Parts: sequence; C-alpha cells; structure tokens
Amino acid sequence: MQQINVNELKPHPRNNEFFDDICGEKWDEFLQSVKSRGIIEPIVITHDKVIVSGHQRVRACKELDIGTIVCDVHTYDNEDQILQDLLETNIRQRGDVGGSAKKVGLRIKELERLYGIAHGGDRKSESSTNNSVLITQNDIATQMSMSVDTLQNFKILADMIPELSTLVDTGTVTKTTALSLMKQLSPQEQEELVSSMDTTKKLTQKEVQKYVDEINELKSNPPLPTDYNSTKKELKDYKTDYQNLQEQFQSKVTELQESRKQIDAMKQTSPTETYNQKLKDSTIFFCSKVADFIEKVGGYAWLTDHINELPEYEKKSFISAINAVNAWSNTILNNINN
Repeated sequence: MQQINVNELKPHPRNNEFFDDICGEKWDEFLQSVKSRGIIEPIVITHDKVIVSGHQRVRACKELDIGTIVCDVHTYDNEDQILQDLLETNIRQRGDVGGSAKKVGLRIKELERLYGIAHGGDRKSESSTNNSVLITQNDIATQMSMSVDTLQNFKILADMIPELSTLVDTGTVTKTTALSLMKQLSPQEQEELVSSMDTTKKLTQKEVQKYVDEINELKSNPPLPTDYNSTKKELKDYKTDYQNLQEQFQSKVTELQESRKQIDAMKQTSPTETYNQKLKDSTIFFCSKVADFIEKVGGYAWLTDHINELPEYEKKSFISAINAVNAWSNTILNNINN
C-alpha cells in the first residue's frame, strides 16, 4: 500500500467508455460519506499510476481538497487483465452502476470478449487468473443483476447510433422501442427517423412505429427519376443542406431539454431569487439561439416557391423537415397556452 498524491494519478483511458460519473443526489451522499469517514477502501492502480478501481474516490478527493489517497499497486501482465479488473471491480463495488443503456451494453460485450464467450456460447476465460473456471453468459447476467434475455437486449443497444442513445437516456424513447427500431431500420435510416421525430416529448412505441412505417413505405415505392445523374447530384446537394438543418434542429431540442432539467432542479433546490434569475437568463439564451437558427437556415425558405419543381423524394423530405420544425414549435406553444 502506498499513500500517493491524487494529482499524480491518471484515469484509465477507457473508463468513460463503460461508466458514467456518479451524479446528483447519489454524488452528494458520496461526498458527505467521504467527508465524515474518509476513504475507507484503497483504490487500485497500475505501476504507471493509472487508476483501475477508484475513479470516483479520486474525483471526490479532488473536489474536497484531499491531497493524498491510499493506493494498492497491482502488477498486470497485459491490458486485458487491467480491463477485466476495471470492469469487475466497478460492477462489484458500485452495485447497480447504471449509466446509459449503450454503456451497459458495451460493458457486457467487453466482458464476453475478455471471458472468451463468442456468439452467445460459454467459454473458459482466457484472461482469468484461473483458466479452469467456465464463464457463462448466465454468470455475467448474475454479476450484473439481470436476466440473460435482458443481457442480450443490452448487447443490441450497445450498437445504438448516438442520436438514438440520447433519446433513450433522456426517456424520450424506451429501450424496448429502441430495440424494435434497430431491428427494422439501418443506422442511416435510424438517423433520418430521429431527425424527423418530435423529440420534445416522450414517444410511445405506436408513434415511433408510425414513423418507421412511413420510411418503409417510401423504401417500397421509391421515385423513378427521369435523369438519374442529375437527380443524384441534386440529392447529394440536398442531403448536405438537410443534414445542416437536422443538426441545427436537434441542437435546439437538446438545449430546450437541458433548460427544462435545470429549471426543474432549481425548483427543488434553489432560492426563489436565483430561480427567477435563471429563468430570465434561460429565456434570453433561448431567444438568441432561435434567432441564430433562423439566420442560418431561414434563407432556404425560397424552396417553398419551387416546391412543385422538386423531385418527389426531395419534396417529401423537405416537407418532413418543415413539419418537424413546426411540431417542435407547436409543442412549445401548447405548453404556453396550457
């Protein structure tokens, strides 16, 4: 055991890939525990002072201005042994470590790789210190406090596109709906679907399925361009502009969702004066961002004058984009009126 300065310790480069920081009320309770009791269990590090187990304890020490922490320095033969220790100790010590559905899936897939489980089968763990131990998917599921079926679903969710992962994490789309969506659409189609949905409210599986059916209908009856090369070029130019619109719109939706979270949190924890000031600041910020959005994409309004000149696919996509913006603004207006 060694007492080491916390500023000399380095986080493992893949820790954030698998685990989120503790936050909110749980983090406040954790800090209070460290204040009153100190760090009870030493953290685990490599000889290069890379943290294997104890990222949150080191983070707490830095926040509370605790200069040193007791470290248990382990010797590892390879990086896989470090990764296995990183995953197993975090899951074991933190219990339900939570995190995004995507990160849970990534943890499962990495453990299966380390244990030598391929294609859903059971294998002897090559990276384990005891090679005679047979590791099964059931063992991993038990270790992570879930059923094997749930484990399989999380493995699928590990491959979510970032946009869909965000919707699942914010509760806009359930994990069940996300699974159904991933099984029916390609990643590119998922991106197009997410960009066309009203993500300012929670979406039911029925509503999402309606979007999916519209995409499948368009796939089944694609337009037949009379001039393929010309249409291909127009479509490429259009997709560039449309992607910019999608990014701008999604940015506004994300900002609105964050503002709602901040306001809800302040209602519970902040004094009235601070809350009122935050309301004013958020309103000014929102208005400026909307003005910026209009300035950047407002010039494309001229397309409405030529809507009937657009090829059928581009026309439908343009109208879909306008409807998405309109649905977003209508949701806000409805909230105001109600």
